[in-house]
Parts: sequence; C-alpha cells; structure tokens
Amino acid sequence: KLLSHIYTSNDYNTFRSLLAEPGEEIGTLKSRLLPLQGSLFAKTGTMPNTRVVSLGGYVETKVGTLVFTIIANQY
Repeated sequence: KLLSHIYTSNDYNTFRSLLAEPGEEIGTLKSRLLPLQGSLFAKTGTMPNTRVVSLGGYVETKVGTLVFTIIANQY
C-alpha cells in the first residue's frame, strides 16, 4: 500500500530516483536483473542469519507501471 500511495503522489519521481536500478555502478542491483535496466527501480532487503530476502519497487512498462513486493523466506 505504501508503494502504491507514493506512486500516486507528487513525490513519486523524487522517491523513484532514490531507488536502486540494474546496471548502476554501485548498488544492490548493479549486476542483477540487467534485462530490466532503465525500467526497474527497487529496494532490496535482507534479514541477517534468517535467510529472508526481499525486493520491492516499480517496473515501468509500455502499458503502465507495476508496483511490486517480493519476500522470500528460507531462500
């Protein structure tokens, strides 16, 4: 709900600019999800020693922007 709310706010572009992108020189997505370079804007997350990982953000497509959150437990 938070990501959807931000997407509809006037602050979306500012918020999006703060998220990691595939292929960046530095960052958590620097060598991940490279086919989505230029259209994926996301934040990764981990919980140390628990094998829980997450990724949440936006994918901009030709038909609109997808808002997503993925959480994997015992990955």
